[in-house]
Amino acid sequence: MTRKRIVRETGTFARHMGGGFVRTVNGAAWLYMRMPDQPSVTDASGMEERLKAARPMLSILGGLADRTPRVPFAGRKAMKGLYRRVHILAVSGSRPFEPSPTLDPDNRLRLAAEQEGLAVRDRFTLFGVRLNTGGGQGGVKGFLKGVADEDGWTPDDAFEHDLEDVRALMEDAGCRIPSDATMRRAMAFWPTDRKPEGLPVMVEHDHMHTFPDYRSAFVAARMREKVDDCRKWSARIPGSYPLTVVTLGVLPFKGENNTAPGSDWAAGLLDASRCGAVAISVKGLVEPGEMTREQLDKDADKVLDKAYEQAAGGRKANLGVARELEAANGEYQADGKPWPTLVQAHAHAALPMIVEQSNRVPYPGHVGLNPDRQEAAFEDMQIGSDDMIEYDPSPLYWPAPILAFSGLAGCSMTGDDSGRGLDSDLPGAFVGVTEADGQPVYDSPFAASRRSGKAISIIVGSTGSGKSVSLDTPLPVPPQKRFPEGGLVPLRDLEDGDMLYARDGKTYPILGMSPIGDDDMYEIVLSDGQRIKASGDHQWCAWTWRDRNFARTGKHRKSLERRERVRKAQERLRAMAAGHGMDEWWDCERIWREVRPLVAPFAGKGGETWVRNALRFADVPSRMQPGRARNRPGGRFYEPAPLLGHIRDRWEHTVGNGFGVEARALRLARLDGLIADPPAEPIDTAWLLERFGDLGVSKGAFDSALRSYDGPRAEPAGTARRMRVAWPAPLALARLADRIGWRYRDEPGSGHGEQTVTTREMLDEGLLADGGQANWAIRATAPVQGVRTDLPIDPWTLGAWLADGSKTGGGFASDPSNGDLDHLENRLRTAGYEVTRSACDPQKTYAKRLVRQLRANGLYGDKHIPEPYFHADVEQRLELVRGLLDQDGAIDRNGSVEFTQSIDHKPIVDGLTRLLRSLGVVVHEATRTKAGYTADGERHETRDRLRLTFTTSLPVFSLPRKRALLPTELRETSKWLYVKGIRPIADCPHRCLSIASPDRTYLIGGYVPTHNTRLGLHVAAQWGRLPDPEHPGVQIPVVFWDPKPKSSDFEPFVRKRGGVVVKLDRPEARGILDPLRCIPRHMTDTIVQTSVAMLSQITGGANPDRAWEMGVSSIVGYGLRHGADCLGECVRLAWEEYSHRGREAKDIDPLVERIRPVLDRAVKNDPLMPLIYGTEPGGRRLSLSQGMTLISAGSLNVITDKEIQGAPTDVQRWVCRMAALGASCLVIGRNGAVVIDEAWSLLQDRFGRSVVDRMGRLARDQHYMVMMLSQKADEFVDAGIEDFVGKVYVLAVGARNEGSGRDSQAQAACRLANQPLDGRMHARMMHDRYVDPDSRAPDWESLYPLRDPETGGLLRGSVAYLQVGDAASAIPVVVRVDGSLD
Repeated sequence: MTRKRIVRETGTFARHMGGGFVRTVNGAAWLYMRMPDQPSVTDASGMEERLKAARPMLSILGGLADRTPRVPFAGRKAMKGLYRRVHILAVSGSRPFEPSPTLDPDNRLRLAAEQEGLAVRDRFTLFGVRLNTGGGQGGVKGFLKGVADEDGWTPDDAFEHDLEDVRALMEDAGCRIPSDATMRRAMAFWPTDRKPEGLPVMVEHDHMHTFPDYRSAFVAARMREKVDDCRKWSARIPGSYPLTVVTLGVLPFKGENNTAPGSDWAAGLLDASRCGAVAISVKGLVEPGEMTREQLDKDADKVLDKAYEQAAGGRKANLGVARELEAANGEYQADGKPWPTLVQAHAHAALPMIVEQSNRVPYPGHVGLNPDRQEAAFEDMQIGSDDMIEYDPSPLYWPAPILAFSGLAGCSMTGDDSGRGLDSDLPGAFVGVTEADGQPVYDSPFAASRRSGKAISIIVGSTGSGKSVSLDTPLPVPPQKRFPEGGLVPLRDLEDGDMLYARDGKTYPILGMSPIGDDDMYEIVLSDGQRIKASGDHQWCAWTWRDRNFARTGKHRKSLERRERVRKAQERLRAMAAGHGMDEWWDCERIWREVRPLVAPFAGKGGETWVRNALRFADVPSRMQPGRARNRPGGRFYEPAPLLGHIRDRWEHTVGNGFGVEARALRLARLDGLIADPPAEPIDTAWLLERFGDLGVSKGAFDSALRSYDGPRAEPAGTARRMRVAWPAPLALARLADRIGWRYRDEPGSGHGEQTVTTREMLDEGLLADGGQANWAIRATAPVQGVRTDLPIDPWTLGAWLADGSKTGGGFASDPSNGDLDHLENRLRTAGYEVTRSACDPQKTYAKRLVRQLRANGLYGDKHIPEPYFHADVEQRLELVRGLLDQDGAIDRNGSVEFTQSIDHKPIVDGLTRLLRSLGVVVHEATRTKAGYTADGERHETRDRLRLTFTTSLPVFSLPRKRALLPTELRETSKWLYVKGIRPIADCPHRCLSIASPDRTYLIGGYVPTHNTRLGLHVAAQWGRLPDPEHPGVQIPVVFWDPKPKSSDFEPFVRKRGGVVVKLDRPEARGILDPLRCIPRHMTDTIVQTSVAMLSQITGGANPDRAWEMGVSSIVGYGLRHGADCLGECVRLAWEEYSHRGREAKDIDPLVERIRPVLDRAVKNDPLMPLIYGTEPGGRRLSLSQGMTLISAGSLNVITDKEIQGAPTDVQRWVCRMAALGASCLVIGRNGAVVIDEAWSLLQDRFGRSVVDRMGRLARDQHYMVMMLSQKADEFVDAGIEDFVGKVYVLAVGARNEGSGRDSQAQAACRLANQPLDGRMHARMMHDRYVDPDSRAPDWESLYPLRDPETGGLLRGSVAYLQVGDAASAIPVVVRVDGSLD
């Protein structure tokens, strides 16, 4: 008994010839056109939008009906041979998400990584019409001639006349010619691949299985032989899914309106969030409405006659049927003209699931599950299968409206970028995918300026890596609130916001700290003796020996040439990345083989190791996959089915060479048997010879066939493969391009050749150069600037006393014979001390009052350097060093300085080491040596000595005889810290920091510079990553204003992406929102208007009179004319001029005497007032760089309710206004964007509304965009800003105040989005997360994110209705946020 095959080949029944023209295998010709991609009837906001969505199909069906020739005296049965055959194919095939080609390559790669695993849909609808020949002849004669020609094969040009006519009809309806990719997907709608082809399917009793490739199909067949229940094995085959083809039957409509429930039946089946049909196919004949109407009239008459006959005979009359026919008669007519009808139709839907009960299918009519007829129904859906299969379900008779209003055509699309690379697309942020059709949605910040649109977007809805060093690592911190005297503080004790030193000598705050880790730790030994514990990913600013040598010999030209090579290599790598898909995963060996010609000069000796470390550092997602084969048999192996088919095609046409008629027949018969039941494992030439050797087929015959075969290769059975780490090819190539760019960046002050390398990279690339020199070195830092301080003891005097003074007294000792003692006494007198030389010992002298100072500062009897001296300015620290070295330092003729102390003075030696390093001097750790003396021939041991040596050109001596020996130029080796050793150590806690220094470096341990930003971090949020279209190489600025107190929701996200954070609760933010500091200086009119409005309201109440405002204007104007840089200075200057009766006093209103004390008290008592009213000249200005900037309220409460009035609340409101206004002024003309959270807080009075009104009026022309986020939609409606709003996102809002006589937030949101109050959007906004709170079953109509009640896993993200434009329908979008925001 022959085993029934369950894996079937799926070929196409037609071939696309181009332009939508299709020829089938039986010679028929069809024209397929793509229906318009307009919103479906499901998303229509009202009847007008529904009619707009239905009109294209109504027009096509009507036009085809009108083209049906009229034959006199022909009945309906005879006329059916003249009806046009049509095929409507709605496809919604799944495929992996690909970022829009409108984005730049870097953003495409980043987005692909962030959205890895996301599937979108190829959603389109084709309308196909079978063509006639006719030859251009008119009338019935020409039509009948065309029909007769179809019995045989007809050349393509015979259909040209009809093709042009039908194409013109469909183009008038808005259709367009489908692309080759669209037709390829239509002919193979079931594979989940970017480039689909007709792959095999497995046919079961009541469903099928699809597969990503041939091998998967045959593996599934072997599994199926052992296990009948496909649920037990199907999940083990990636890319496979079950497919059930159901037949759609009669609908229950009897004259209902086209808005009746279920009328959009096709949209419900195709909805990706519900049933998610892969395709719907409808085939039939278009009958003119007059013919249908005539038949209905006849049927009604017959039924009525029969009913009357029954009544006359005393039987029950069936009048109900007649009434139904009369109702149907009305449905088949519109405006006096009958609708065309699709007759003898059959419709199928391919659903990506196993359907066991028909009521699971969201179709309002009868559903046939097709048991044992799955394959026939599947083939009936395909293009060109008409008259080719024996399958004839019960025919349907559907009037045109049933099809036009079903949602078969149309596609839910919205946003500013279709994702298809159209000329009209604009680059933007990826928001998510449309809920119904899975189409990507992008929001562009350039939409308003490029399309002359409205510049405000609104979102309404209810609330709903750097480097790691050991936690024990000491970091020098300057004096600050938490550390009043500064000091060396372990990393474990630092917090967000603490200040650190950077290598430019300045101080910067910590922006963020990572979670604590404890693995991959190393000890780094530097040439000065320092030992630092850091992770493998810790970044160092280092130079190789080769780079240092170039710099020393002045060969910067070569370094510049290398810089150019790096740039070109980056371009080549990014071009390579663009040529590969995210489904390609390469291991280190493959990546290195591809990139070696480009990066070998920059990758050191590591090769694959360099690649691995670079990608690991960049956090590129990876997976394990089989690597190089082991124990692999020799030869080439192939997938059986394609190869056997190729050999059969070749042998079938081979003549001679032993291929006689009988021999060919035997060989082809055996091939057919193998093709019918192919082996599950790959085959090679030896396998073929075993099966055909007895038929006389030589190896040469197979070799000849294989030379012309270009099908897929395969691995032989039993091949063992070592699992290796692999990365997405395009992402890996792009990150390597970034990596070499960062390693060889050229920042101001760092010189050519500096790299940013990790600990692991230095170790892997080698610590020694080819000549044995230290390969890696770190340039000494610039001197820490410090602050000029009023020190309690003169620094030179303190240094001299520490070096050679009495521990418990004010005495000093020095050599009087060489002038040293005289120099000592002169320096003491200069410092203000009365000096007395000892009468008993000519080497000693005393400084009066010094002891008192020593006692007061805790130094008496305890010699050490007090902490404030380490943070004094450069000259004060140098003075302290001079005192130490003048008294107890030595210098030889080579300029080598030495400082020696006994072991009990170790704090002094350590202090001098720290001082020198803070001055940028490379100083070696002190060495400990034995000390003693010999007396009377006997050796006497004394305390050990600590010896410190270094070389510097700094004036570390003031004593003339020593100062004269200082070198004028420093040896090159004295400018570097050399990496002497790196070794793995036991795991210990570590974490990474991010600080606000220009190059993100900070100093650790002994003032060693390190880097703290990770290569793979996002540089800003998505808009902040977009390049400025008018300034190549520059990213647009984006400001996010977060006024919520103690909010940390957005800070980590912005910091992770390399953005800048401005926190208003920090001391350096004082005055930053002053109008004179947050509005650009050239915008003088805006500065004056804003300053006057703000001071007038704060000092004169909510509605100050005109005289008050004019008085404030005179005060502000005077200050601006005299160079004030803040409002406090304006008021002070005006007050001084007025009170001293200066020349311009008459121009200053006396109001200044009233408001100055009021404002001064407000500054002292209100913590918010100093933000908007600066009092100290030279304060920080609000400024923006490219990328993203977060302005955060920090711990300050700057939000108040509308109902609360008073001066403090006015200050709160002005803080919010100035943050928004200042940000918007700074992005003017830069194509940037301002995002304002809790935007309702701006709309509480006329001043705030004027700020928003200004943005709405000017933002488009000034080339920036404003996005406002709020829970309160009614605030925007009440403020009347709808005229400026171009986009509205509506999330779940709720029904608060619904039915109370005033608008609820849901109703206000509908008004804002120009949507009906009785529409689906309004209803969905008020759905809760759960259908049943007890079971916590998710409510799929809800707009909230949904989770599995058992596992807690995310089932679907939040849904936002997006409305673009004035009257367009709002489209539901499933939002996909960055994972780091979860």
